[in-house]
Amino acid sequence: MINQRLNLVVVSLLALVSSTPTFGQTSPNSAAVKQANEIRPELTARQLEIMRTVRSVDGYIDEALHSEFWSLMPSVMRNSSSAHQMLEDLFAEVGAAREDFQNQTWISAGASLEAGRIVRTTAYSNARDAALNASNNPGYQSSIRDSIASAERLLAAAANGTPLDVPGGRTYITRDLIERVLSGVRASEFRFAKLVSPTWDDRLTEFEYPDAHVSVLALTPFTLDRQIIRNPAARDVEMITLSQTVNPSTYVAINFAANGGRYSDPVRSLVSNARAAVEGAGATGRPPVFVEWRGMDSATASGEARTSEGDIFVSVRMVEVPSLNGVLQYIAVSQLSAADALNQRGVLEDSSNILSERN
Repeated sequence: MINQRLNLVVVSLLALVSSTPTFGQTSPNSAAVKQANEIRPELTARQLEIMRTVRSVDGYIDEALHSEFWSLMPSVMRNSSSAHQMLEDLFAEVGAAREDFQNQTWISAGASLEAGRIVRTTAYSNARDAALNASNNPGYQSSIRDSIASAERLLAAAANGTPLDVPGGRTYITRDLIERVLSGVRASEFRFAKLVSPTWDDRLTEFEYPDAHVSVLALTPFTLDRQIIRNPAARDVEMITLSQTVNPSTYVAINFAANGGRYSDPVRSLVSNARAAVEGAGATGRPPVFVEWRGMDSATASGEARTSEGDIFVSVRMVEVPSLNGVLQYIAVSQLSAADALNQRGVLEDSSNILSERN
């Protein structure tokens, strides 16, 4: 799967306080207890794998994945409207509790980081208790208790400024990391809601990202990341990145960086930036092309790279936005072909609207 920006450490951090709901015994307060006990479907290994894919911080959801998930459901679940409702109730009950617990864990981590001591907000304690009581299913109970233990380690690391051990590495808990993971939680739960709905919903939603100065029509939210680009010869620049895995073969992103002013030589600067973006992805290709786009100066470039997992194809557009004194970058990376990368970048551009300071 394409994953140019979201590293294993962040994936592991999101997984620290997540739990995958399972079917089986429900909580005493569930309105669907009787039906649940009568049907008790068991998810297949492939369904569980699909759920993990959808809920991963760099995961995705599309119609093919949704169809496969539901085709593996027992016929009594696929063909019964009442069973559909029962299933949605179960997922909503467990899913809402899980999402709230994840969010409140990271919010408490932020408070712990700022205070220099472990802070368990009232909302965190309430969300923890709600998550514990969301289901009596043994598998769920084991998973959620592991998640709570991981959450407590996370709060301690944030409070003490000590590194946190996660699968794949160690990391410090920073304000930027907390914001990034919270963004990933929201996106993963949005995808998960689409997966567990029996009917595929292909409607596009408008997501606004004021910090990146864009709104985007998309199937699911993007994950937001902040990075400081260090430049010894000039001022440091903050880059806001919106990223999304579209499918197993395609990754797209929108980056915004404020320049603090206009380029004195737009052609040279944009062409240089476009070339650097392609090379930064490890690709090489033809020289960039300077071209007007939406009445603004821009440069496009493409390239190809060979990796241990096969060839990847990159397509980039850099555009100077005068009203923002900054530069937007649209990028698509595909494992299929150069044409697919170009097409995916075009879809991304057509789906986005630039928010000026007036917006």
